[in-house]
Amino acid sequence: MSLAGSVSTEARGLPEVGERRLQPGGCVEARVVHDGESVQVTAWRCLRDDEELRAERRQTHHVLTLLRTGTCAIEQGRRRTALDPCTALLHRPGATYRTHHPHGHGDAGWSLAFSESVADELLRHGPAPRPSRAITIAPSALAPQVLALQRARLGRPDDPLSLEEASLDLLRRVLAAPERGRAEGGRAGSARPSRRRLAERAAELAGARFRERLRLGEVAAELGCSPCHLARVFGEERGTGFAAHVRELRLGFVIDALAEGREGLSELALEAGFSSHAHLSEACARATGWPPSGVREILGGRPERASKILKARKRCAGGR
Repeated sequence: MSLAGSVSTEARGLPEVGERRLQPGGCVEARVVHDGESVQVTAWRCLRDDEELRAERRQTHHVLTLLRTGTCAIEQGRRRTALDPCTALLHRPGATYRTHHPHGHGDAGWSLAFSESVADELLRHGPAPRPSRAITIAPSALAPQVLALQRARLGRPDDPLSLEEASLDLLRRVLAAPERGRAEGGRAGSARPSRRRLAERAAELAGARFRERLRLGEVAAELGCSPCHLARVFGEERGTGFAAHVRELRLGFVIDALAEGREGLSELALEAGFSSHAHLSEACARATGWPPSGVREILGGRPERASKILKARKRCAGGR
């Protein structure tokens, strides 16, 4: 679904490049899908990897960025963060950064720009220690919020109150979760930057190749380490296992494809990297509570049909 067209109001979630805000229609297309007092939600897609897209930029608000598809890298000084659908990234206003696309530029997602009063209230209880704050956050753990954002992008939004509550819940979760590379209690998860770099490189690779039949040994060899070392470091730095991370990327791909109107679940399962339709259905139902067909009905604005699908599925499984 194209986001082409002029924005109805200034997209505050887009950064400033130089003296002006990044303009929709240049290297990015964007559309404001919700404009409320507490949060503005912009759906965007990178169009081409030109100099403007790579230039240093800064946000003017507290902006939470979530990808729905693709991958990119955010650089702030010597610190590099892989951004993918399993990452939530919070920018503080005025902090500068650059965006890189090592695996192509077709990434797309949402920018949630929060009002100053909302940000001040929530940050008072746990301010981000860095100019940006990145956490690993599984799409399946955010199924209601992600589906609400998808429906808003598709022009079938929930009521504004529900969407704003979902957005505030996302921000609270980001502020409450331990930052990447940090253990609970704020203690650094690793004193060696090399470990963090390895985890981020592995995440970038997964974001580009999650649809392949990956093997841990092959990935580790490509990154120049042992499988045991990769599994240990990735789990410590990202807070989840590498296999679980790949599975979440596959589920995110499927949810986005269903939002785009894809049919043929068997073909979609194989394209996403699942071994079969049954494998996809089991993973989707376990993660979101809904089979893929139910997710498709919810995205289409037909929750009553999704409920019938879920009830039928439970009957077939012998449930009540």
